Amino acid sequence: MRYPRADWAANVPWAGITGKPANLDSSSVDLAQIRAQIATLQSSIGGWNGSITAQQWISKDVASTIGTLEIFQPYTEIFSVVGVQRGCPLIVNVVEDNQWIICNAQCISDNSVRVTILNVGPGYARPGTITFRITYLANA
Repeated sequence: MRYPRADWAANVPWAGITGKPANLDSSSVDLAQIRAQIATLQSSIGGWNGSITAQQWISKDVASTIGTLEIFQPYTEIFSVVGVQRGCPLIVNVVEDNQWIICNAQCISDNSVRVTILNVGPGYARPGTITFRITYLANA
């Protein structure tokens, strides 16, 4: 009996499969060797093999005291963040709820981060202390 689709058949005998290479049969497949190769690939791709340095995101809060910021007025400050390395990926956000301040950060050298904020609101940003959370990838 021929099955037009393999998913319609409960069991398809090896001899009933058409289009297979002439030199391939069920006895030429070494399942133990295939399983060993799969295990090797899994350990090298997703497992710990001792040659990879673990990476994690680390956060540090820093604070800055600003004066009155007019609409679209920027403010920049450099912070010391121990452990961050030049070129390291950074995320920065304002911890307080202030919908009119946006911020950006760049690692300008080892252990130094420049944070730039911008008042994008319809009015001035009030003076005071703003806390930023700088998050970076350790061992990047």
